[in-house]
Amino acid sequence: MRETCYRQVPDGPQDFDGSEDEYDCISDILVIKNKGKVVGGARIIGKSPYADYVLPLEEEGFTLENLFPDFSLQSTGHCEFGRLAVLPEYRDQSLLQSILYALSIQSVKRGYKYLFSMAPYTQARCYRMTFRALNFQNPYVIYNEIEIPQKSKAECGVLKMRLASLQFPKSLEDAKAIPVLPKVYRKTRKAA
Repeated sequence: MRETCYRQVPDGPQDFDGSEDEYDCISDILVIKNKGKVVGGARIIGKSPYADYVLPLEEEGFTLENLFPDFSLQSTGHCEFGRLAVLPEYRDQSLLQSILYALSIQSVKRGYKYLFSMAPYTQARCYRMTFRALNFQNPYVIYNEIEIPQKSKAECGVLKMRLASLQFPKSLEDAKAIPVLPKVYRKTRKAA
């Protein structure tokens, strides 16, 4: 499903392979269903303090720890929301609010302090408006001045990606209540 959704994006990754990758097995997976049919999904890739792997948006020479030294990321749990995909006929602002809220609740439960994401500018602006509508006390900050190394054309198409961050509230009590939340499933590592 995510392969189909990503390939439909204008200027997006026409060769995108939506199959499981190395991050899926260490992610929390959000599955969105309507009457038993899977209509969307997303994932949270978390990084606990002192973990020895990088998040998908990072690569050699481009690490969040180097970009944000004041965040003390080496000793602070943080995460990346990724692979968000919803079938076109189900896309609307209220569903996006539910998705981002459910992902945020799971992230706070896991002890992550910061969210990072990589998205085209229009999508990043949509996320910022959604977090604002959810009454999150800290802003979703889009870093236009940070040049993200261009990922492969198969992964991003020709879209210019933007880095963004959000500091999660300690609790989500002040956030707007969402009546129906999608369920987040924990993927587990396969036995070797």
